[in-house]
Amino acid sequence: MPTRFRKVRKRRGSRTHGWGQIGQHRKTGAKGGRGESGKHKHKWTWILRYDRDYFG
Repeated sequence: MPTRFRKVRKRRGSRTHGWGQIGQHRKTGAKGGRGESGKHKHKWTWILRYDRDYFG
């Protein structure tokens, strides 16, 4: 049986939808930097898995 209401219906008017303080889960800090940043540091495991030839 399908669900009657989606979770969004419960969150209407709550301003952050469960993501905490205003501003969290909003900008590039939430995804570990903008664009190609962190490829040699904290996104290294992503490189190993999806783009082995990235560094030549």
